[in-house]
Amino acid sequence: MKSEKRIYWHSDLPPLEDKIAGKYQVTAESDPIPLDYRHKDELRGRSEPSLALRLEDRLGQEIDRLGGHCAHILEEHITPVIDYHNNQYRLRGTYTYVLFLAPAN
Repeated sequence: MKSEKRIYWHSDLPPLEDKIAGKYQVTAESDPIPLDYRHKDELRGRSEPSLALRLEDRLGQEIDRLGGHCAHILEEHITPVIDYHNNQYRLRGTYTYVLFLAPAN
């Protein structure tokens, strides 16, 4: 069974027959990884896959909670979060999206 696409990024267009329900924001964080100063240029790249998975989960939860059909991401702001006390690095993403409702049959 093929899963239906629920997240549309920037220039991707959601289904034309869907109706706009509103504009929202969601935040997601990557899994923490060890803060390694010797490889500091690689930290973001190592954290991005985890952030993408967490965002997909969070946005899916929000689509379901709000009774939507799909979401179109308009903006994203990704910032590094460094926890010096625990020597960890992670990414925090805040995403602005438009929620769409499936058309009434």
